[in-house]
Amino acid sequence: MERQGFDRTRSRQKKKIYLPYNIKNHPFMKRIFILLVIVFPSLLLHSQPFERELKEVIQLVIPREGGANAANVAWHPIQKKYYAAMAGNISFSLAVYDNTGKLLSPTDQETLFDVRGLWYNPTTKTIQMNGYNDFG
Repeated sequence: MERQGFDRTRSRQKKKIYLPYNIKNHPFMKRIFILLVIVFPSLLLHSQPFERELKEVIQLVIPREGGANAANVAWHPIQKKYYAAMAGNISFSLAVYDNTGKLLSPTDQETLFDVRGLWYNPTTKTIQMNGYNDFG
């Protein structure tokens, strides 16, 4: 049952909102667009670091063969030591070095699990590792 005076076609029409002026043709829109086109790429250029030549200051040599994937090198700032591990097997080496690169750990020291990364945790002040699968 329809009410009298109710127009169905009118209720389905979208209402248009009129602004006091047409934004597309606003005199400053072209200027703002041109300004953005010029400024935005220049911001990207300044975010790139300057090129500089790097020089080797220390070399850490893994003490034995096995594996081709170094997991990571972590610096312990309190002990002043580097920790390096090979990823991929539980029998791969874990090495500890002083700040000059001298090996401090035994050459047969192993990771004892498949290391995938290691880092220094400033909260616990320890070197931490994660590993593959259940050790991840």
